[in-house]
Amino acid sequence: MLRWEPNAYAIKIFVVVQTALPRDNLAMLH
Repeated sequence: MLRWEPNAYAIKIFVVVQTALPRDNLAMLH
């Protein structure tokens, strides 16, 4: 779990930064 949590978070941040749309991405991911 310790390895899965940080990995998922890092991927989410990376996707948000790449798209430059944190609000849209978060809404879509959630």
